[in-house]
Amino acid sequence: MLHAAVESAFLWQSDRATTRQLSMPSDPLDSDELARGEATDPRLDHPWAVWATFRGMKTWLFRQETPPTLRHPRFAVRLLRMMTLMGAIAAVSVTASVAGMGFEMAMDAAGANWPFKGLGLMLLPGVWFGLFVLVPLSRWQGRNWWLTVPAAAISTGIYWCAVLAFLQFMPIMSSGPDKSWPLAGLAAGTVGGLGLAVWMNPPWSRRAALVIVASTIAGIIGGSSFAFLFHHEPRAGWLPEPVARLLAMFAMFGPFQCGVAMALGWRLVESDSLHTGD
Repeated sequence: MLHAAVESAFLWQSDRATTRQLSMPSDPLDSDELARGEATDPRLDHPWAVWATFRGMKTWLFRQETPPTLRHPRFAVRLLRMMTLMGAIAAVSVTASVAGMGFEMAMDAAGANWPFKGLGLMLLPGVWFGLFVLVPLSRWQGRNWWLTVPAAAISTGIYWCAVLAFLQFMPIMSSGPDKSWPLAGLAAGTVGGLGLAVWMNPPWSRRAALVIVASTIAGIIGGSSFAFLFHHEPRAGWLPEPVARLLAMFAMFGPFQCGVAMALGWRLVESDSLHTGD
C-alpha cells in the first residue's frame, strides 16, 4: 500500500512537470527565425542591448540587404546598433593593420632581410579596411558583387593617396622638429575620408552630401589624431618599447578607421534604406 502511494505521488509530480513544460512558451532564442535575425525578443531588442547587433551575423554578413538587426522602428536604436556594428568591423581592420606592422617590427628585430619592408604601414591598412569594412558595407547598401569586389583595391588606392598627402607636409625621414603635423593630418584625413565617401556614396546619388561631409569630418579628426601621435611619439616607460609602439599604432589608426566607418554606415539607418535583398 505504501508502495502504491509513493508511485501515485511520483506520477502526479511527473504529470505536473509535463503540463507546466507544455504550457510554457518556447524560448525565442532557440528559434530559427531569431537565429536568422527575423524574429524579435524583448531581452535583445532593448535599445541598449548592443550585443543584439551581431545576432545571426554569419547568415547576413554578405547578404545584399540591410542587416536584419538594424531594422528597428526607432531611429535611436538603429543608430546605436549601426555605430556598434561599423565600429566593431573597423576594429578588426585596425587589429589586422597593427598586426602587420608588428610582424614587420619582429622581422626587423630578427635582422631578417624582409623584401616587403614598409608594406605594413604604407599599403596594408587600406587593404584591410577594404576587406573588413567596405566589402560588407557595399553588400548592405545593396550593391552587387561587380561593385563590391573592387572595394579592397579602391580602399588601398585611397589610403596610398592619403599617405602621399601626409608625406607632403611631414616627411618621415626629415631631421629636426617638424611643425607641419596639423597640415599633414588635415591633408591625409581629407583625402581618406572624402575619397572613401565618394566611392561609397557617389555625389549624384540621393542624400549623398550628408555622408560625404560626415566622412570627411571624421577623416580630418582621425588624420589629425594620427599626425599628432606620429609627431609626438608617445611612449610608456613601464612597457617594453615594441609593446608601446604597437599600442601607439592602435591609437593612431583607431580613430580614423572607426570614425570613417561609422560615418559611411549612415545610409544603413535611414528609414527608406531598410530594404531587403532581391
